[in-house]
Amino acid sequence: DKASGVKRLAGSMSINDHMIAAIGDDKNDIPMFKAFPISFCMAGANEDVIKEAAKTVNSVAQAIRSLMK
Repeated sequence: DKASGVKRLAGSMSINDHMIAAIGDDKNDIPMFKAFPISFCMAGANEDVIKEAAKTVNSVAQAIRSLMK
């Protein structure tokens, strides 16, 4: 799943999980939302997916702006 791939890549780059932001909008993104404390789901996603993310946003740009604060 995506979470395993991101964890493997992050580990090879010495990046801690708390420095990763997961952004998605589908059921296959739920493992990432659960694996990383910083997670964003697109507002148009299914409610079952939205409830698994830490925050809901309207765009990737909005998620990035939130991270920059």
